[in-house]
Amino acid sequence: VMNKDPITIKPGEKIVDVLQKMIKHRIRRLPVVSKDNKILGEITLQHLIHKFYLASQFHSITND
Repeated sequence: VMNKDPITIKPGEKIVDVLQKMIKHRIRRLPVVSKDNKILGEITLQHLIHKFYLASQFHSITND
């Protein structure tokens, strides 16, 4: 289904903000678009889960 005003993110948005957008709109993937609205890629909920996991592992290693 095409949407006239799709929910997107820009490069450099904070991971927490992206996750909040996904939760608010009940979606699992978001297109990443440039300033002139060209599609650069997408980020998925799975990407975010992986990022949080890696960050927690790094935090665990550096605090031991």
